Amino acid sequence: RWRLLAAGRQQILEHGLRRLTVEAIAGSARVAKPTFYTHFESRDTYLEALRLAIAADVTAAAQAAAEGPWDGIFARMIEAVVAWMREHLALAPLFNPQWAGNPSR
Repeated sequence: RWRLLAAGRQQILEHGLRRLTVEAIAGSARVAKPTFYTHFESRDTYLEALRLAIAADVTAAAQAAAEGPWDGIFARMIEAVVAWMREHLALAPLFNPQWAGNPSR
């Protein structure tokens, strides 16, 4: 399951959400297509799991930035989240399809 989620994330970063297929995910994860369906009912359920995994990563970045003195904690957390989002901008259409017009894709 983890390999499939990581593979899909990498496929989106490299090729964009529009080109993400079950075949591409399975191939990138080096598993057979039926293995994908063992873990995920459909592409939509896969995308929901991927959204949750990404949200966990963003939360982890914010929590890591919260370490240290109380002074400036919120600024550090916001900066960490913004930096994470900039680095993973191609993942934005997962959360809002209108963002699929990212000029870098």
